Amino acid sequence: MLSLLRMLSYLLQLSRHIRFSRALMICSSLAALASGLAGVGMMAINTLVNRSATASQALVWAFAGLCIGLPAPTGGTGTDLALGVGGPGSDPQEDLL
Repeated sequence: MLSLLRMLSYLLQLSRHIRFSRALMICSSLAALASGLAGVGMMAINTLVNRSATASQALVWAFAGLCIGLPAPTGGTGTDLALGVGGPGSDPQEDLL
C-alpha cells in the first residue's frame, strides 16, 4: 500500500504542470476501483450460480446489472484520459525541450 501511495505521489509531482491532472487521476482511480469491484462481483455471482443447480431471480438481476454497469467505469477511464490529453503542457517531453 505504501508503494502505491509513493507511485501516486510521484505521478502527481510529474504532472503538476498539466491542467486538471489531479482531477483526472482521481476520476481514473475511482473508475478503476469501480471496475475492479464490478469484476469481483461478477466472479462471486458466477461462483454462486455454479454451486447451486438453479439461479435465484436476485442473482440473475445482479448479473444483468453488472453486465450493463461493468463497461461504464472501464470506458470512463479511457474517456477521462482522452479528454485530458492534448492541452498545453500535456506532453512531458515538450516541457523538457
